[in-house]
Formats: sequence, structure tokens, C-alpha cells
Amino acid sequence: MMRLTKVRHPAVKLSYMVLTALGLSLGCAVMLGAESGTKHVPLSLDSRSHKGADESLQYILSLPENAMIAIIPEQSGIFYTRCPNCRAGTQDRGDWEWSPQFPQSIRCKQCGEVYPNNVRYPDSNHITTVSLHKRHSYPYYETPDGYRIFLAAHADYLARQFMEKTCRKLASLYRETGNQMYARRAALILLRFAEVFPGYAYKFDYPFKQKQFFSYRQSTMAGFDPFRVSKWTWWGYMDVSRELLQAYDDIKSWSGTKEMSNGDAVRLIEADLFGEMVRGVLDKPETYGNMSPGMWFDFVLAGHVLNRFDWVREVIDRLRKFYETNFLHDGYWMETSPSYCSQVTGNLTRLHTAIQQCMQSPNSQDNAKIEVAERIQELSIVFDTIRSVQKAVKLPNGRDLPINDTWADTGSNGLSDSKSLLMPGLGLAVLNAGKNNNQLTAWLNFTSGRSHKHKDALSIGLFAHGKELLSDIGYTHTKWRCWSQSTLSHNTVVVNGLDSALDPKHVNNRLRFFVTDGKGFSVVESENDSAYPGITTAYRRACALIGSDGNDAYLLDVFQVTGGRQHDYLLHGSPAENSRASVRGVELKQYDGTLMNAHAEFREPKGEYDTIPDGAGYGFVRDLSQSKIGSDITIDFRFESDPRLGITTHLLVPRETLLFVGNAPRIRDAKNQDNLLDKFWAPFICARVKGNDLSSRFIAVHEPVNSEAKVKSVQFVPYGSGGLITVDRGNHGRDYFMVSNEKDLTFSTETPDGVLSFDGQWGFARVRDHRCVEAHLIGGRSLNLGTTAISGQGWCSGQVNQVHRIVTKEYRGYFDIAEDVGSIGGSILSIEFPDRTIRVYNISKIEPLDSGSRIYVVEDPGFTIHDGSIQLITFPQRSVRGVVAKYHIASITNWQNQ
Repeated sequence: MMRLTKVRHPAVKLSYMVLTALGLSLGCAVMLGAESGTKHVPLSLDSRSHKGADESLQYILSLPENAMIAIIPEQSGIFYTRCPNCRAGTQDRGDWEWSPQFPQSIRCKQCGEVYPNNVRYPDSNHITTVSLHKRHSYPYYETPDGYRIFLAAHADYLARQFMEKTCRKLASLYRETGNQMYARRAALILLRFAEVFPGYAYKFDYPFKQKQFFSYRQSTMAGFDPFRVSKWTWWGYMDVSRELLQAYDDIKSWSGTKEMSNGDAVRLIEADLFGEMVRGVLDKPETYGNMSPGMWFDFVLAGHVLNRFDWVREVIDRLRKFYETNFLHDGYWMETSPSYCSQVTGNLTRLHTAIQQCMQSPNSQDNAKIEVAERIQELSIVFDTIRSVQKAVKLPNGRDLPINDTWADTGSNGLSDSKSLLMPGLGLAVLNAGKNNNQLTAWLNFTSGRSHKHKDALSIGLFAHGKELLSDIGYTHTKWRCWSQSTLSHNTVVVNGLDSALDPKHVNNRLRFFVTDGKGFSVVESENDSAYPGITTAYRRACALIGSDGNDAYLLDVFQVTGGRQHDYLLHGSPAENSRASVRGVELKQYDGTLMNAHAEFREPKGEYDTIPDGAGYGFVRDLSQSKIGSDITIDFRFESDPRLGITTHLLVPRETLLFVGNAPRIRDAKNQDNLLDKFWAPFICARVKGNDLSSRFIAVHEPVNSEAKVKSVQFVPYGSGGLITVDRGNHGRDYFMVSNEKDLTFSTETPDGVLSFDGQWGFARVRDHRCVEAHLIGGRSLNLGTTAISGQGWCSGQVNQVHRIVTKEYRGYFDIAEDVGSIGGSILSIEFPDRTIRVYNISKIEPLDSGSRIYVVEDPGFTIHDGSIQLITFPQRSVRGVVAKYHIASITNWQNQ
């Protein structure tokens, strides 16, 4: 039998005078006159002007005081709790329903089962811990495989969370109305928490791991991450209640608190509740992680509310070290995920604001104020750079660009205009064109790192017509997270059917060049030396965005891979909504096999942290069909909601290739519900080349379309280590790309538009009516087409003589070199260290010196040279033996027919 446990109202006998003072009858709450000296503003609980005035709050106000505080649990709760009966929810959490009317019960929204005391899933076992005054018991249901589910403790968690928020709402109502009833009830809740919190057990509350309970005195435990041992929430970082601190701050002016608990209420709340909370977290060893700034905000808030300025000074000390060690040289957060950078900068914004407000408090000591003011002013300048960098990585719709573990639905308002940009520390090139609704954004992801990093070496994305056309799934807490993190779920090349390796030390992603003229031409090329170590000797991708906006632009994509026995060029339909794929000119036949490596065995993950064997990731792909293709194919992805919109890809393959078309998980629309994952799929394309010691060049033109595509055909003619790519756009003209795998490519050939000769690394020429109207030369000496001729200075290289770090709005450092490079026209500076690590910088300006040049850069140089070594002082810090830092600048010539 299932039952709901309703809160029991203890017998309460209140005198007429007490009832009158509280303005409370046993059945309802009435409005009181305000405290003396405070303006009385009547406020109906149904008023839409106050978000806290809801049915639950009305119910709480209808309860006698003892019944209200009886909802607060006496012992710790457990957050990660799944339903034993169904698959609803995700990350070891069910989709639960809880109400204050039945505080000891939870109900699964999916299957309707009610817990605890469920006869099908009995809580037949329990764990006990020693508390402050008595032993606490934690009953649990044990699954057939031995996993313990603490259903009663989850009801306690939700009850604690609800009463915490209720306290905040009541205190806020007091602040707005001056009604003493709200203040008293908030104070009663605070006092009850002050009574029970010190005895709460510390626990290990982590998804898919056995929950464990420890003594109320043990804030850390050997063998456990210190912040995974918590008392208030499920994570030690959040164990200082912001809601209760804000509530206490709102009612501190109410004189009635001092008269409660025999005059001891203030000490109980400030020492036994907040003092214990802060000490329990403050004493943990600092991690300087993405959760730290939020935790520090709580320290500052507690310091402000309780007049503990020593806590504020401690935060300043930690914040300084945080800025010095945890950001990349371009100012981006060390975890190469826009979501985590947004989280960190958002919490830092609140932290800086809180410190400034705390300094304005009349309770703060003058000497302490002066000390903190000087130190926070210096740190604020650094933070301004960090915040501006974080805001730059956005899609035109304002959403965070969904690379690595980034939530695809987070971000700000849409952008009216966006410029192409290079984030060299993050490892991201964003190529933009157009304005307002005609914006197009493409990106090349060459991010490094380990934490929250996907195995997606050199993946790309494309956004146009207000939609993600090619993109990354982003972050998920579902059991299919291993798919979203794998190389196979990204738009890239997979070698030997395996995931690519990570680059945790930021040493093997090497940007070759980045150029933009700001008018419709942007190009980037990068290589990865560690994607497939011991297998590939070249893994390199170049992308060029050509065109003025989303209605007249395309992305050229050139991927060169050398080494391995199997190369899979992958494309995925949009992860944001349903779409369909079609391939022109081939006959697809049903394929009953798998794309997995021989002998690989696919096992569907059971939880978020489950993994699958390397080589078995293709087990997620279903509904496969196949065909052989010769040299080129044309692929259409179109949205089901509007088949006019989508993307057309012309793909040139290196030799006879097998084409596979199927469906792969797109995950996003399942939100965080594991039971919905198999309802959402995206079209999947794999062009597979097989052989021994392969060398493959995949060339694609990805064109956003709104009805018909403008690109008619794509051709490639090899020359030396590179070649000539011709894009025929029919009535819209022809485009010529000169592409080299190395720094030098020289050739001359006849074209329909005259003789084309080239000497350089990268070139582009656009022709209309057999007349060249635009040309660009990168790292080259000459480009001639018909009567049009442009020239450049090739590459300039040398040794860095001096490096300086400074902070201004325009630049954060400069390099002195012996050569005069003022006329080279380069936009980026590459610095190569003795171990071949390359760091890249956007050039702000170049000034001539008496002998040589001074190159100012937008980013922090992030290193110093002394004592026979190069010290990298921005993340990740390390020492490089040797003192010779070489620089490289590619000359750039841009020409347009006026």
C-alpha cells in the first residue's frame, strides 16, 4: 500500500494576547499593522507583484507556528535519488513531486509511485549516524544489484530546500510591508535551522555512487574530494545558504528577534547556523575551480550580514591567485567551455559587486576598507578583460556557442552585428558575415584541455537563417553523455574508428594562420599533433568563409589527414530540431551491418558517467544505408519545419569511397529525461575511405540555403603538396582557392578566366563576368589572374628579444624584435617555444624602434624569459627549457576592385 504522510499539527495552545500580537488564527493569516516607525503597505498574498505569494506560501501561513517549523527535517537529506520503478529523470534523479502538505512523501511524476513506505520498494534497511543529541537513521531501498536509494532522505532534502526558500520569501515580505508576522515566522525558521543544522550528518551525495554518511563533525573524509562531502546541499561549495543569509539580512532590523529564545536568538542564528556553515566550507582546502567564485560570494555575503570583514579579506586573497593562475592567455576561463566561462564570469560579476557593497557598509572598519579598496581596484581591471572576452563567443541569436560542455539554450539577447574573431587561448576561430537576420557564423574548434572538453579535434559548426545548420550537441546530463563527448558525434574526421585524444597541456593544437578583411573574407587553418598520436603524421583543417551575408555566402572546408587505415569524414544534421538528409546522384541501399570496428561491442550506457569501449561509439547510429561514390557527392540537409531552409554540401573525396547515411542521437530535445532520448535523432553522413597508410584530402563547400543553392559544382586540381579548388556559382561567377599543405606552393595554369599563377601558402580570387573583382594573398609573394596581379612579403620570422606584460584597454603586452615588420600587414603573431609549442596573439599595432619593431598584442603574453628557461605563467603553467622564442608573421594582401 502506498500512503502520503501529511504534516501533523502539534497541539498548540496560544493565549488571546499572543494571537493578537501575531495577527494569527489557527485557520488563516491576517494582515498586521507595521512595526512602529515602518510604513505599512498592505499586500495581498495573491498579488502578482510579489513572486513569492503562491499557494504553498499561503498554506505555510495557515499553519500554526509549531506545525510550520515541524516541516524542517531533523537530519541531512539526499539530493541524487532516482525512482526505483521507472526511467524518468536523469543523472540519478527522478522527476519528483513534493508538497508541504505531505512533506515526508515524494511522488514520481512519470509512473505515479509514491515513496517511502512503498510495499513494492520497501525501505527495509537503514544506516545510522551519531548526531549532536541522538542517533539519526537513514532508511533505504536496495535494488537487486545492491544500489541504495534513500527515498525518505530525498523527501527531507526537498523539505529543507522548500523551507529555506520560504524563509527568504517571508523575510522579503517583511522588508516590503513592515508586517511583523512575516519577520517572526522567518525568524522561527532560522532558529529551527540553527537548532538542527549543527547535528546534520556530512555525506557523500554523488550520482550513480553509493551514498555515504559521516559524523556531523567531519567536513572532509580521506579518499573523498573535500567538496563532495557536504552537509546542507549535495556539494560542499554550496553549503552556505544564500537564501537564509538574505532572509536574515532582511529581518535584522526587526527588534523581535532579540527577544526570542530567551534573548539568545541572535547568537544561535549567527553562531550555530551561519558560523557553522561558513566554517564548514571555509576550512576545506581551496580548489580554485569553477565553483569557487560562487562560494566566495557566499563568504562575502556572510561577512556583510554578520560583520565579519576577515572573511572578505580572505576572499580577496583567493581571488588574486585565481586571476593569476586559472585563465588562458587571452583571458578565457581555463575550461574551454562557454557555459563554464559564463558561470565563472557571472559569479565573478556578483562577487565584485558584493565586495563593493560590503565596503560601503557602515560597520566595516576604515583601515580594512582602504586595504580592500586598493586590492580590488587592481583585480577589477583584470576582470573587465575577462568579462569582455566571455561576451565575444556568441551565436547571432545570443546563445553561447555550443562547443564542449556548453548548454545550447543559454545566452543573452540576439546580436545585430558580429565580427570574425580569433580566440587564440581558447582555441576557437569564429568567422562571421552579415547583419541582423542575415548573419552567418562558422567556427573551427581547436580547443585543448581536459575538464569539460569533448574529444572533437578540429570540429566545425555553421549557423545561418537563424538556425544551427552544423553544430555540436553541447552539454547533457543524460546517460548518452558519452555520445555527445565522442569524436563520432562531431563534424570532423575520425581515424580508425576511434576517438581522438585530448590535449590537456595545451601544446599540440597549432594554429597556422587566421585572416579576416571584415568585408566577406575570413580564413583559418589549424593542425593537431596529438589527435591520433602514433597513427597520423598530419591532421589539419582549413576553413574559409566567403560572402557578405547568410544569403550569399558559403564555407570552404579542407581537411588533410595522413596516416591510419580508415578515414571517416562526418557530418551531422542540426541538433536543435528535426531535419532530413538526401544525397544526389547515388542509389542508397539498406545496410544491416555496423560502422563499429571489428570485435567492438556496444553496450548502451546506464548512466551519465558510463563509458563505451573505444571503437564502439558507432553503435549509437541506426537506420543505416550505403552506396559507393567516385569523386564527389552533393548532400542536402533540410529542416522538417521549413524544407526551404537548410544546408547544401558539395563533398570531394580522395578516392573511391563508401558513403553511409543514417540517424544519430541529437539528445537536446530530450532535455534531461533519459526515457526520452530515443525519440530525437539527426541525420548522419559518413564518407569512409579505407586503405593502408592513407593520405586523404576531403574538400567540402557548405552553403546555407533558403530554397536553391548557388554553388553548381566544385573541382580540385592537385599541384605539389596542395592544389587549386574552383567553386562554380553559375551566374554568380567563379571562385578560385589556392591551398598549400606547407608554406610554399607555386604553379601556373590556364583557366576560363585567364592564366592563374600563384606563389605562396593561401590565395583566393573571385571572378564575375570573367573579370577578377577580389583577391587575397596569405603568406605569399604573388597571385596573378588575367590582368589582376597582387604581391606580398611571404613570411617574416625571427627571435623575440624582449617580452613585456602590461594592461590597457587596447593591449596587454608587447614583443620587441630586431626586424622591421611594420609593412607586412599581418594580423596575428605566432610565438614558437623551444618544445614546438605555439601560442598565437592578435596584433593590436606595430611601432618602429631604432632597430627593429615593437609588436603590441591584444592578449597577455603569458610568459617570461629568465634563468635559462621560458616560464608560462598563464594557464596552464609550466617551464620550457631554453630561452629562444621564435616569432612568425604571415604577410597579408587584400585587394578589391573599387
